[in-house]
Amino acid sequence: MVQRSAAEALYGIHAVEEALRSRPVDYVLVGEGHRSRRVQEIIERCRQQGISVRFAPAPALERAAGTPRHQNVVAVCSAKAYDDLDAIWRSAAAPLLVVLDGVEDPANLGAIVRSTVASGAHGVVVPARRAAGLSAAVARSAAE
Repeated sequence: MVQRSAAEALYGIHAVEEALRSRPVDYVLVGEGHRSRRVQEIIERCRQQGISVRFAPAPALERAAGTPRHQNVVAVCSAKAYDDLDAIWRSAAAPLLVVLDGVEDPANLGAIVRSTVASGAHGVVVPARRAAGLSAAVARSAAE
């Protein structure tokens, strides 16, 4: 089953850099007057990829991120969709899957996703109930 949810905000340098590498980003919010080297690199990558960069005051970034710990950069993107198992089976001759049961903490799920990608596995199977779903918190953990 493929699920799509509303747009979500990913905040922080690492999470935004990973989002720019791995998923469609609608636009990036940058704190007005903030010009660190890392934020400047994100702005340049957005320009290369044709992604809109919007400069906003700190309260607007806090609203978008839901926290004041946004490191002056927030990526607004569509939530990652779930793929069905048939699609994964068709994508590789002998797919390697990591099957989870009851991982409820988004940080733990993100760490598992990061390790799964690093190991070359094709996907993670997450139960529909009593488990963390894909969210901004998972994306931040996976990007760290």
